[in-house]
Amino acid sequence: GGTITEIAQRAAKEAAMANKPVEYRSEDGRERVYAEPVATRGNCKIVKTNYYQNGKLVKTEEREVCP
Repeated sequence: GGTITEIAQRAAKEAAMANKPVEYRSEDGRERVYAEPVATRGNCKIVKTNYYQNGKLVKTEEREVCP
């Protein structure tokens, strides 16, 4: 559970640590978060996170995730 923002933060962290895309869906399937590592900066990873609602992309953001 958790808010979509909390889920996105967790997805970004997991994607950075595993160095592969991570996806989470809400229980009802209407919301989806897809986090994908796109670059490396020093010890950190740049993770692009896409937010979907009802199958439509509603927001994209990039964040730096450091160990």
